[in-house]
Amino acid sequence: MRKSCKSGSVGEAAGDRRLYPTSLSALSVERTLDFATELGLNTVEFGLGGWSSAPHVNTAELIGDPAARDRLQGQLRERNLERNAATTSS
Repeated sequence: MRKSCKSGSVGEAAGDRRLYPTSLSALSVERTLDFATELGLNTVEFGLGGWSSAPHVNTAELIGDPAARDRLQGQLRERNLERNAATTSS
């Protein structure tokens, strides 16, 4: 189930409480992840294209640079968050 909140979209599935952060494009990835933690969420589903402008990830960088992937994973790990999915839609 997906619910809208003032600053993003929150969903629940199989015990995951996740943030869909595309609508938080004005925030940095760090602040977005902090926001997810403040809400008590445990997963993040990044939009990577289609209707999402992919505001929090550079897809080319993540594909081509293992260090960029490690940085993002580290940012998630520091906040006890997991990447639930990376999605694109048209």
